[in-house]
Amino acid sequence: MSNRVTAKQLVDIILGKEMSTTEIWEAVKAAHPANTMTRQELALRLRSMIRSPDVKITKKGCGPRALYKLTSVSDKFVERAEVNYRANPRTGTPDKTLWHFHPKELQFCNVHKMFDQALANLRGRAST
Repeated sequence: MSNRVTAKQLVDIILGKEMSTTEIWEAVKAAHPANTMTRQELALRLRSMIRSPDVKITKKGCGPRALYKLTSVSDKFVERAEVNYRANPRTGTPDKTLWHFHPKELQFCNVHKMFDQALANLRGRAST
């Protein structure tokens, strides 16, 4: 069994609080003493939250003294964070059944692929 702190557990720890990375690290250690998350992983996860449109988080300052305040997180972010983790090749065999695409997204991908192949064919003829 893995001692990884899930996205949901991390959200539960920091939601509504203004904390530095050190304070978050200490809170995670206190709540989950056997966790395997490194400080680099914590920084990466905070950066991912800042960049996500499904998370409302503010950051004051920079470096180790920066303060983070998590205001809200959508269920979609928590679900996708776990899907992305399980699909990571470092963690074992990817579970391809977890990737969900809307039919319109698949249609767009197929049209894009056909367009790209058509351009590749034209480029091949123009150079010969």
